[in-house]
Parts: sequence; structure tokens; C-alpha cells
Amino acid sequence: MAYYDALVAKWATLAPGTTAQKLAAVNALTVAGPNASVAVSAVVGKLMLLQAYLSLAAFAQGSTNNNATHDTALGAAKMLMTMISIPNAPAFQMSDTTTFATVKGMMDAILAQEVAAPGSTGFTQAVHDALLALCATTIPWWQSAGYPGTFNGHDLVAAGLTTLVTNAPTAAGSNVLNFAAVPAWVIAGMEAHDLGLDQADIQPGSVVQSITATTVTISKPTTGSGIASGDVVGFAVAG
Repeated sequence: MAYYDALVAKWATLAPGTTAQKLAAVNALTVAGPNASVAVSAVVGKLMLLQAYLSLAAFAQGSTNNNATHDTALGAAKMLMTMISIPNAPAFQMSDTTTFATVKGMMDAILAQEVAAPGSTGFTQAVHDALLALCATTIPWWQSAGYPGTFNGHDLVAAGLTTLVTNAPTAAGSNVLNFAAVPAWVIAGMEAHDLGLDQADIQPGSVVQSITATTVTISKPTTGSGIASGDVVGFAVAG
């Protein structure tokens, strides 16, 4: 169903494994989240930790020399050092796209000078990236895709990721389901669910007991009219 299209697409990209392993993997996936505000003290601390604070401060005390890269970097360094030197300065509101672009632009300018003249600012690529990382956050992939929470085995069934179509009927009272082929992801302990027309002929609480190449034996006998050939059966990771 359309609701699960994103899950189905992501499922196809996961590393091979059991259904439980892949379910845990998709629930653990993260993506970049919105930028967060960064305290000035965090910026200062990171510059000091990376031994870039004093060299950057020294560069910021210099004078222009009519070199565009140098002079642009100088202006950016002076601005950055002023911003982090103001007592009780407010946090960098990096969640604001304009603020982020402005601050990143200053850092890019200083980095360009460092690349052009290594050692002139101490503001290496590592320093640049470490400062930007201060505002980075991550969120679960499922949240970014618009889902309300982590997935469970029933979501996989609803998405059609763990369903099989029977190729022969199962009479009421029998607990052996028939398929053209039983894939490796069907394992003992999984819940079995009737997704056919009446959706009631596999009793609640039925779990997989054993598997052959073409059959699945469940823990409770089927009821009602049994399972017809062509019925859809879902298998869910318990829990």
C-alpha cells in the first residue's frame, strides 16, 4: 500500500539478514536532522581543543595585503573572533538558515586562506568540519519519512514484505500451509496471519513451528473454511 512505499524501497537497500535483523536495522537508521543552536563556549572550546584558537586570533590581528583570498579571510576571522569574544554572547542560531549560511561562509573564507597558505590561520579542514559538526543533529529515518514510530513485524506484513501466497488449499483442522517455495526469512517463532478474504481461518496466536521447502507448519489448526489456494498469509516477527 502507498503508505508503506518508503519502507518497501528502504527495505530493498538493507544488508542481507534475517527479518528480525533487517527490522532492527531499518529502525536504527538515521539521517541528518535540523541544525541546532551552538553555544559560544562550545565554539571556543573546540578551537582550543584543536589548537586553532591562538593561531586564528593572531591571524585576525593582521592587516590587509590586497590579496582577495587573504583579505576576505581576514575580515571573516576578525568577525568570528569578535563574535566569540563578546561576554555573555548569545548562542549561534544555526537552525536559522540565514545565520547558518553566514557563519559557514565566514568559515569557508578562512579555510580558503589556510589552503592557499598552509599554517597562516591554523583553520584547517578538520577545524572547519569540527565546528560545523557542533550544530549537526540526526533523526531516525522513519521520522524523516513521515512515520509515527519504529516498525514492527505487523508493519512488514501490511507492507507486503513478509507475505506469501498459498499454492494449495489447507483443510480446516490442518495446521500445514502450502507454498510454491518457502523463503529463508520464514523462521520458527514468527506469527502467522490470515490475510485472505475472511482473515479469520488462522487462529490468533498461531506461530511457525517448522518449515520445509514448500510448507509451513503452524502451532494451531486452521478453522472455518480453511485456507484456500491463492490466499495471502503474513508472517510477522513476534513482539
